[in-house]
Amino acid sequence: MMKVGILMPFSGLVSSIAQEIEKGLRLGSNVFDKEEVSIVTRYLNCEEIDRNKDALNDLIKVEKAQLIIAVLNCDQSELMQAYFEKCGTPVVIFNLAACRDLSKGQKLSNVFLNSLDLSSSQYVLGNFAKDLLDQTCVCLDRVEEGEGGTISKKAMQHISGDMLGYLFGEEDIQEVLNFAQQHRPKHIHVLTSSHAIFSKFIKHLNEEKFSKVIKVSFVPYFSDTSTMKVLEVSSRNIFSASTWFKEIDNEANLEFVENYHNNFGSAPEGYALLAYEVGLLLRNSLEEHSGKVSKERLLVDLNRVNVLGPRGAIDLHTQRISANPVYVSKVGLGWDGLSLKREIISREEMV
Repeated sequence: MMKVGILMPFSGLVSSIAQEIEKGLRLGSNVFDKEEVSIVTRYLNCEEIDRNKDALNDLIKVEKAQLIIAVLNCDQSELMQAYFEKCGTPVVIFNLAACRDLSKGQKLSNVFLNSLDLSSSQYVLGNFAKDLLDQTCVCLDRVEEGEGGTISKKAMQHISGDMLGYLFGEEDIQEVLNFAQQHRPKHIHVLTSSHAIFSKFIKHLNEEKFSKVIKVSFVPYFSDTSTMKVLEVSSRNIFSASTWFKEIDNEANLEFVENYHNNFGSAPEGYALLAYEVGLLLRNSLEEHSGKVSKERLLVDLNRVNVLGPRGAIDLHTQRISANPVYVSKVGLGWDGLSLKREIISREEMV
């Protein structure tokens, strides 16, 4: 049996994310009709890097984990880089937004990345808003020189000519809305990594008389039903983009979504998908080596791109921009007013 350690920040969302990862990993790695993977979790303290080193060492030296899954943002990944390099154990970093090498330097042979590449998705969604919806204004909550938040440098360059303003707080939101009221754009494209900022913007937009004629596009994982109820008041055409949606119509994804629902009674979300893909790689390795896989063998197997998942060939290399196509979807509430309905309307290969 293979042991997998999960390393993640302690927060209010930690329970649901940990459950998603465990379910996806077990579903993907299940071989020979029995569980071949055991899972143990340790938590990070973002302000105390030495304790994080201790948590990593505990997973490797005490728990004897042969693979580490680390749920980290870019800053945390950089701080942990030296410890990952020294540990020698395969590490797969999960980060929904990243489309670049989280190590910000020389590629570490034992560190891999699995992401939804939301930065690339924002670039595609910006293209969609500009080219297909004709008239657009773009609102940003944060941009840093070079590499900013969930927004890639390429995306920032692309939308710079259309950028309306920054959304830092109430005054900025009102300034953006005043501009929108004056110029009446057909479409507002919100680039933000903050659910709070996005919700405030939509709340204020909903109060404006002109809001019903404006289309809205946004980061896809803000599409919970409560937000959608507000959004549908202001627009019937709400767009998002990602390298994966559960509605993608291919055989591997249909199988994943169906099996996940049959086993756990709910639809999978982003972290479940990332874990499922890693699970498929583990299953392939376990089957190839009759259930006995060393760390050294696992490192070789994780470097391969010969296993198909819901998004296509699974590629954990961190020296790429994006290996997966990006899908644009139109999203709204289902007939019951409780569930989300989504229609895939565009697919773009990233090069």
